[in-house]
Amino acid sequence: MNIMKNRLIPLIFILYCFVCMSQNETNIWYFGQNAGLDFNGDSPAAIMDGRLNTGEGCASISDTDGNLLFYTDGVTVYNKNHQTMPDSEGLNGDFSSTHSAIIIPKPKSADIYYIFTADAKGGENGLQYSEIDMALGSGLGGITDNKNIPLHPLITEKLTAVKHATLEEYWVISHRYGTNQFLTFRVSENGVDINPIISGVGSTVEITPDRLNTTGQIKISPNGKKLAVARTADAEVQLFDFNASTGEVTNPITLSSSHGAYGIEFSPNNQILYVNAGLLYQYDLSSSIPSNIIDSELAILDPFSLDNVNTGLGALQLASNGKIYLAQWDSPYLHIINEPNNLGLDCNFELKALFLGGSLSKLGLPPFIQSFFNVGFQANNICEDNATQFTTNISQPYENIIWDFGDGNTSTEENPLHTYNDPGIYDVSLTITSGADNSVEIKTITIYEQPIVSPIVKLGQCDDDLDGFSTFNLNEVIPEITTNYSNETITFYEFEIDAINGNNAISNTIGYRNETASLDLIWARVENNNGCFETSQINLEISTTQIPNTFVREFYQCDNGIDITDGIASFDFSSVPNEIQELFPIEQQLIINFYRNQL
Repeated sequence: MNIMKNRLIPLIFILYCFVCMSQNETNIWYFGQNAGLDFNGDSPAAIMDGRLNTGEGCASISDTDGNLLFYTDGVTVYNKNHQTMPDSEGLNGDFSSTHSAIIIPKPKSADIYYIFTADAKGGENGLQYSEIDMALGSGLGGITDNKNIPLHPLITEKLTAVKHATLEEYWVISHRYGTNQFLTFRVSENGVDINPIISGVGSTVEITPDRLNTTGQIKISPNGKKLAVARTADAEVQLFDFNASTGEVTNPITLSSSHGAYGIEFSPNNQILYVNAGLLYQYDLSSSIPSNIIDSELAILDPFSLDNVNTGLGALQLASNGKIYLAQWDSPYLHIINEPNNLGLDCNFELKALFLGGSLSKLGLPPFIQSFFNVGFQANNICEDNATQFTTNISQPYENIIWDFGDGNTSTEENPLHTYNDPGIYDVSLTITSGADNSVEIKTITIYEQPIVSPIVKLGQCDDDLDGFSTFNLNEVIPEITTNYSNETITFYEFEIDAINGNNAISNTIGYRNETASLDLIWARVENNNGCFETSQINLEISTTQIPNTFVREFYQCDNGIDITDGIASFDFSSVPNEIQELFPIEQQLIINFYRNQL
């Protein structure tokens, strides 16, 4: 028992430390010309105490509470007091490298961090790493003897990182210059494995005299399943699958072979890729079919909207608030994609949205371990009286989970369904507990009202050839279904399930012919501008009432009244209704009356 206890105690401690890694580590940015941002408040605040003056590369890291630890341009490291960290000058990155540095914490260690550096333009220093020990310098940190440790001599300016799929480890990915090889390095409790996993896939980046084709960002999606690269001089954007269990890169898709892209970033929900190539492009990654992804390309920024300055757009970087920021050379502002999980213009791109307090942006923004952003949740189907699906983005183990839906209801399920009975604005919170650590994510969601429709309506049509079939103009019934049709989209379907799913709509709405004689049934889908919908049943009724001219019945009757000479007699027409009914379809219900004359 004592042996088991001795083993159990450090295991619990290790789990706690690793789970604590969350978005707060990304909350302090330093970049550009003395520019900085603090994301610890309700909205990002400009900070101007940083010492970086870098054209591109930069990196920073904070603790689990969002307090700055240190930052670097890949050459010099500055501690939280903005002092040069002892022995930290002379790192072999380059301030002019797209990703001059990225910072990785050593798993199962409270003090050790690794700074991976990339030289500019495939320079001879290549890919190296240096070790930071935060226990040095009276807790302000310092470089250990493991400084400028070479990993590969010839790489492009690309560095990104993500958590291992199941283990308490990280992957750091770069690209070997002059080849099509991705280099994936494992960072574990044992340190940095200098033997990379090599994936020869995608385009070969040829060595050129000017070496400008080394530039452009590389990113992995927050869930660790996709990898994308922007190759500026080669005018190419490629997307790959990434295996966060093995470190392998596979399945290349060339999204564009004409965009000189620099910045690249994934949406928090991993479903959208953004590419800065002068214009800002968006790709929908929800399809598994490569051609669909390629064809989804949409430009959401016209370069001429940048006050006629259509050059100098730089890095794209996801932040802990779920927004994506876009740098521009010598600009006192950053541009923002406010709702990057939304397709099209609904992503809410905003020019000059964040003032840097007088400092200037350059091309670069600090990269982070992308799985830091794989926390929080999404809400799909935000309509009243319909089940809203809540989905977590939790990449770490946890002990307890509590949802507060903002309407007095809670749940302990990981991905719950919840129905709001009333439209409105709700503050939804997700609390995740592991050991003594609580992580709370709060989002404000809007629940929209449903369209008001008549559940069953009737559309009648006369038939002139006795077969029970006719041609309907379905649009005629719209005012009977909804009174707000001018602000709604109404489509028609032959089956209720198609109306619910929005599949196989009736294309000819002004010339629809019923498929069942005399009485048929179709469905309408009424959808408002918020994507909420209701369905309505439409009964198509065909009135077949024209008796053929050839239908003649003659009745003869002897004068049988009191006066048998007055020419008046009683006639029995009771057999005629059945004969007339037999002329019409069985489903046709008729009311038959007799009159003295046709008028």
